[in-house]
Amino acid sequence: MLFAHDVRAQTPPKVVDAARLAPLLPPAWGGLQRGKVDFDNKPTITGGPHANAEAVYSKGSTAAFEAIMHITDGGEISANYYKMGANWLREDTRDETQHSLVLADGRRAQFTSMGKDILQIETFVADRFVVRANCSHSSEAECKAALEKFDFKAIGKLKE
Repeated sequence: MLFAHDVRAQTPPKVVDAARLAPLLPPAWGGLQRGKVDFDNKPTITGGPHANAEAVYSKGSTAAFEAIMHITDGGEISANYYKMGANWLREDTRDETQHSLVLADGRRAQFTSMGKDILQIETFVADRFVVRANCSHSSEAECKAALEKFDFKAIGKLKE
């Protein structure tokens, strides 16, 4: 098996142009304003391809709910490695900081508590894209609802 940075690979792995990911970030909702959308196609630390789009959603107060929403594409090889390590895609997981959960559309996701009121929930779309909400001053339900604002079907169509 070849790694994304393996010089023996005849064709470098392709990723979606990050400019195509950016419009798929959710619009503002529920009193939250969407900040500037950032996107880039910078390589990973190993030299592999990587595309990312993200935006901060907030109410303008540092003590209020805030979410940083991400869509990431690391290409097919990276996606295969992600699937192998993400056991929450296949089975229920639970420990002191993480557990698997199911989104409203039946899609599996992974919840991680990263500290007091700092949460992350991510899911995997079309066996390719990591879609994530990093939330602060949030409950699990609020962070899950934020992640569910993504149009997962539209994101999956980028793979085609």
